[in-house]
Amino acid sequence: MTESGDGPELGARLEARERHLEELHEELALLRLEADEQRAARGAAEERARALERRASILDKRVRYYQREERSREVSTGRGERRVRRQERVLERREAEKARLKERLSAKDEEIARLRAEQRKLSARRDDALERAVRRVRELERELDLRSGD
Repeated sequence: MTESGDGPELGARLEARERHLEELHEELALLRLEADEQRAARGAAEERARALERRASILDKRVRYYQREERSREVSTGRGERRVRRQERVLERREAEKARLKERLSAKDEEIARLRAEQRKLSARRDDALERAVRRVRELERELDLRSGD
């Protein structure tokens, strides 16, 4: 092939590489945006969990207070056993709900960790692909410079 035939073909290949690099940059930006959104969602979930834990603690204290009040009243009146058992069942249900919420939070934390790991792997692969593409473009540019210099 002649030198003049190589130039347009090489130029077209370089343009294709440039387009590919631009696409990779756009994809990387989208992935970074998605990672930011996942971090924000995780932060909101963690804040919600902390709020629920605070609320559960307040409710637990309130229940214990009312149980003490109820017991003292019922002991003095002699009809308290049934009410005490009912209050204990309410407390057990609340404890079960609290445990269920903690399990859900734990599952969400595991899912977030899994998504982060996937994101890191994908980002690393994309970064590697981008670096290879940049190296290839530089090689092609050097070849073009060598050919144009000849």
